[in-house]
Amino acid sequence: MSAETPTPPPPRPRTLLGIPRSAAVEVIGFYGVALLVDLAFLGGQRYSGWEPHPFFVFTLIIAAHYGTSAGVFSTLMGTFVAFVGNLAPRDPLQDQSVYLLAVIGKPVVWFACAVLLGELRTRRVRIIEGLQSHGHEMDIKNKALSFANSALEISNERLHARAAGQVETTVSLVEAAKALKTRESGSVFASVEGLIQNLLSPSAYSIYLRSEDGLDLVMHTTDGNTPEAHQHYDTKTPLFHAVIDRQEVVHVASPQGLAVLGSDGVIAGPLLDAEAGEALGMLKLEGLPLAKVRQETIHVFGLLCEWIGNAYHEAKKFEAANDAQVFRNGSQLFTHAYYQPVSAFIVAVAERARFDITQLTLRVQPEAGTPLDDSVALAKIVQRAVESGLRTTDLAFDYYHERGEFIVLLPMTPVKFGQRVADRLRNSVERHLGPQLQRVHLAVTFESLYVPAPEDLKPWHRAVIRRTDPYIQ
Repeated sequence: MSAETPTPPPPRPRTLLGIPRSAAVEVIGFYGVALLVDLAFLGGQRYSGWEPHPFFVFTLIIAAHYGTSAGVFSTLMGTFVAFVGNLAPRDPLQDQSVYLLAVIGKPVVWFACAVLLGELRTRRVRIIEGLQSHGHEMDIKNKALSFANSALEISNERLHARAAGQVETTVSLVEAAKALKTRESGSVFASVEGLIQNLLSPSAYSIYLRSEDGLDLVMHTTDGNTPEAHQHYDTKTPLFHAVIDRQEVVHVASPQGLAVLGSDGVIAGPLLDAEAGEALGMLKLEGLPLAKVRQETIHVFGLLCEWIGNAYHEAKKFEAANDAQVFRNGSQLFTHAYYQPVSAFIVAVAERARFDITQLTLRVQPEAGTPLDDSVALAKIVQRAVESGLRTTDLAFDYYHERGEFIVLLPMTPVKFGQRVADRLRNSVERHLGPQLQRVHLAVTFESLYVPAPEDLKPWHRAVIRRTDPYIQ
């Protein structure tokens, strides 16, 4: 934005020896015309005896209009034209001083009046010019202030926009960081997308986890404009040695990094476990402009790798501690670690007591971003649904973290009644989900876990089952 050019002050009139040119032209023209009129019509008396003298009146007008210099010039010209060669002869009886006073009296009066009126005019002109100059300066200052104010408003708008963007980015980072602090290792990598996009904005990236024979791809996000990521990196590859063994952040901006990455990506770094000091995996960005590969970007990328690595390590520690418990943390559902021993025990009892066992599998798939995206909240809903919809002898196991499902063992329930129980469990879960049901996909299947042979059943077995099982009433 450029400032407007201030209006310049009006130009001063051109002068000739300090006398405005127009005034000099008017004075010379007037006296020239006056002499011609006098010679032609008045007998060349040069207006002697006229009172007031026309030259005096003209001098006053010039002094009042143009100022002192023009008035003095008109006085000199009028005196020259009116009196040079046209003085009245001296009376012999007249005193010389009186004669001189009579000769110079009129020019002196003309000169004094011209100076007086001219100075008044000159002072007025100077005051006007001072005011114009001050006004011009004020105009320049006002336009400079207006320009500065406009620039300040533009800067203020940019700062507001930048602050709003920073607040939005900060909120997004906080939400992404909050999502990253999940208690499930399987959900850590699904939660890092917002964090990666807010910090680095790549169009494609890949996450690998360390395995016995190298690095295995566990997540790949792309906009479709980048090649597909490698599914596996062997322990003998240069990228594995650089990122996992030496725990280095490599990038194509350096010759060494370019030799390691080749065309596989732009920057890659280890997912570090700060406690153990080992690399758990690798984060690799494929869709990042080379112009963004600067020192600060590399530093942020290294911190992000460490952050994701620590989050994954903490989630694995939580899972290990949770698996050692009988019930899933936050609910009364059995952990998946107890499914094998408990189911084996129930089957052993069923073989001895000769009763059927049916197994229900409840698959729940909430949409991303819903409150039920947290498995603990979902497990509590399933727990309440099982308690209100099934028997107290039915055993529910939380397999959501491992396979995205919940398993319910139904002792003393033949498989032919599995659909009835499945419908009851589904209705109970839907009732407990309430308004969130629209954003959740449910599926309930059933299968027979144990069926006693017909020859092993005694008549009293079926009688007991019919009297005690509400599913077959």
